[in-house]
Amino acid sequence: MRWRDGQLLATITPQPYQTAFELWYAPAKMIAALRDLCPGADAEIWSLVGPEHDIVLEPSVGGKTVPGARVSCRKAKLDRS
Repeated sequence: MRWRDGQLLATITPQPYQTAFELWYAPAKMIAALRDLCPGADAEIWSLVGPEHDIVLEPSVGGKTVPGARVSCRKAKLDRS
């Protein structure tokens, strides 16, 4: 995890590795899997990062990432509540 542009960015590689490759070629499933990893609206982490920041999950397979496939946990979990 690292801070980047006001966001806590976590790079995620699904395990086992074969699953990571399968998800890489099924973007809708990958985004759904990342959304499921986002902390819920009542998770303590939100009070730690504050309302002005976001937690963003970025998929990585074989050392490659796709910034366009990042998932905003704030949008996925907080804005829907």
